[in-house]
Amino acid sequence: MKRPKVGGGAKRSEIVTIRLDPTLRYAAEIASRTQRRTVSSLVEVAVAAYLETLDVELPGEQKSPLPLMRLVQSLWDPEESDRFVALAERCRWLLTSDEDHRWKAIREHFKAPEHLTADQRKALRPLYDRIKETVAGALDEKEAARFPKH
Repeated sequence: MKRPKVGGGAKRSEIVTIRLDPTLRYAAEIASRTQRRTVSSLVEVAVAAYLETLDVELPGEQKSPLPLMRLVQSLWDPEESDRFVALAERCRWLLTSDEDHRWKAIREHFKAPEHLTADQRKALRPLYDRIKETVAGALDEKEAARFPKH
């Protein structure tokens, strides 16, 4: 069971660890100082601006590329399991191998060939973390079994 969050309210941001070339890191530090902001804030603004410039082609959906942020808005949901289902249903080709196994386990659990109903999505929410852990554990065991024990 998850422990309740201290202080209530939603998280403002997520922590991401990145590697930068020393010269680029130094340039980011100087740029952030000139704008009286943190390097984290500078990187966040730069990533947001860059993402606004990207387009993505969705196989079979349309002839012209879709702005990435429009796609993200159509997939976004505060609930992680709902975000995952939206991504799996609309952009399965973007799933990692682990995510593809997770999606298969979810579909098998709900006996759903391709799409989940709204009721199934709601029923998935309390199960999602356990499904993630179970699938990841099974994949780890499968990978470990490929290597002989000495």
